[in-house]
Amino acid sequence: MNLNPTRAAVFLVTGLLSLVASPGWGAKAPMSEEARTKEAEHVVSGTVVALVSKFHQSTVEKGPGLGTTRHTLTVLVDAVEKGGVIKPETKIEVKAWQRSTRIPSLQGQDWVPKQGDRITLYLTGGDGKSYEPLLPNGMELVKAPVKPKILDLKKATKQEVFQGMLGFRDTLLFYKLADQGVILTLSIGNKDKSFPVTGKIYQFQDSTTDKDLKKWINNQHSDGLFADAPRPVSVTGLPKDSCKVTSSKLQGTKDEQFSGGVFEEYQIVISMKAVALEDGFKISPFTDKTRLYLKTK
Repeated sequence: MNLNPTRAAVFLVTGLLSLVASPGWGAKAPMSEEARTKEAEHVVSGTVVALVSKFHQSTVEKGPGLGTTRHTLTVLVDAVEKGGVIKPETKIEVKAWQRSTRIPSLQGQDWVPKQGDRITLYLTGGDGKSYEPLLPNGMELVKAPVKPKILDLKKATKQEVFQGMLGFRDTLLFYKLADQGVILTLSIGNKDKSFPVTGKIYQFQDSTTDKDLKKWINNQHSDGLFADAPRPVSVTGLPKDSCKVTSSKLQGTKDEQFSGGVFEEYQIVISMKAVALEDGFKISPFTDKTRLYLKTK
């Protein structure tokens, strides 16, 4: 059958589109964890102890940078979730690949780890030789657990603030752990006898000095501000009711000369329960005493 050039071009384009759209050529969508676990012959976790990557260019891929990178990973396995061939505390070789061209075809792995990463692998093959991760996301980074930072407030330097420029105020407590670059602040309300307590943890850079932390504390309650006081790199609020006033004892009354009011002076006991926060902070339980001035008139 003879075809004119136009019809031949149509058939050619249609054939190419069909080929690209076929299951073998279409870009593969990422697999769910359930699907990966079901399809994989082996599911293991371990650390990448060696990684060798080589770039290959076929006779078809002539353009600069076009080709396939083949990765050979050596993984020290520490946990086995599926499969009985691979054993913990053994090294396995894993072969993976990635294409540089972004065309509608198989692209290989959508992510490749680096040496030192701890990963979970969903693998096929082996037979005593190298394994292959499922495409396109048969390798997954395992986030290292956050190392807890224990805050022992019994060892902290405490500063108490009861008055401001306008007289008595909420009681402010600053617990400074200079060696950890951390300050815990507690604010105890003086509006009524419920004495509500709120708190925050401020984390500073490791290079922050004790002198700098004192400047920051001063800026939180005084009008004599230090322009060069450090800024915290993170602020974490304490969960509600993690710290409470557990007892109070009336000590007497005081006239406040600035506001002209009368305040009752209380000695109060605060109790902090053990607190574990998502960003790695852990507070050991402790109790402490302080004062509070409650306005009565």
